[in-house]
Amino acid sequence: MPLYEYECSKCGVRCEEIRGFNDQPPLCACGQQMIKLPSLFAMTQGKTVAQRHAEDVRRRQNFMKDELREKHGVHGYRPLPNSENRDFKQVYKDIKGLGSKVKDEMQASSARNKVLMREKQKKWMEGALKRTPKKREQIAERRKKEAQAARSIVVHP
Repeated sequence: MPLYEYECSKCGVRCEEIRGFNDQPPLCACGQQMIKLPSLFAMTQGKTVAQRHAEDVRRRQNFMKDELREKHGVHGYRPLPNSENRDFKQVYKDIKGLGSKVKDEMQASSARNKVLMREKQKKWMEGALKRTPKKREQIAERRKKEAQAARSIVVHP
């Protein structure tokens, strides 16, 4: 049960009493009903208004980041040094305005990289094919030696 402060409006006497929420204020010694005073102490359960607001802001930003990641392919945000106070909300609006242009550019860049990798692998294979006959002979000789060594090992019970 909460602790309340009371003051008599007639004689000015103050007191503190533990009362239920629906209980009537006590009577003063002079017979006048006392007035409940606003208390300086307040118990809070859970989070304060500022904590809830900060949590809501964080939740909204996480939602926007997830949306940018899924719909537009943007996986990170770092403000540019010459950008003047551009916060995440402005960047979010800019990217949303661009639509999926960023995602398309990233996919095109990925496709170009794949083509370059294929060309690189193709050149490597051409070089490997030139070296192949000599390598085949070396590998065949090594396998023969390993096979002979394997046959020469005798396991005794």
